Amino acid sequence: MFERSFIETHLDSVNWWSLETCQTKYAPREEPHDLRAAFLNLFSPDPALRKAGHGKLENNIVVQGYLYPASREIMSVLCAAIRPSPMQATAEALDLLFELAAGHEETGDIAALCLEEILSIKSHLVAIADQNQDETARLAIDILAFHSAEVSSLREFVRREFESGKLVAYEARLREDGVLA
Repeated sequence: MFERSFIETHLDSVNWWSLETCQTKYAPREEPHDLRAAFLNLFSPDPALRKAGHGKLENNIVVQGYLYPASREIMSVLCAAIRPSPMQATAEALDLLFELAAGHEETGDIAALCLEEILSIKSHLVAIADQNQDETARLAIDILAFHSAEVSSLREFVRREFESGKLVAYEARLREDGVLA
């Protein structure tokens, strides 16, 4: 799957001890290497490890749609991991990306940053959706469609990609979501 050394380089830039998660806010502090390992597991060839990694991160950084401050760092690293190798993104990584993209919080700062990150990988999400016919493709379309309703530049980007012959397999879905007129 992903080149671990590339992901680990980005993970090394995160101060894992300073991340505020659901667990650190309401319970004793977890060891930071647990979240780091969970992130690496998102890209494991082992489905059980991917599922466990997703669950660990989901239960710490985005709980019932609420984004915790750690979401900002995880979103940035997640997008950095997807950029060089979008075709190797796992369903678990994209599902977490969708949850972060669709999340909310009190101030709006974290959600705004998550949207910026989504916009920075929009062409990668199109490539994933256009070149796959599996769960990863569906999740990539979900991410694009979710934000296209509120972000006109993303909606126009998706429309241009569709008009150029990409994403045609998702025409009905894009029309249903109002991305295509």
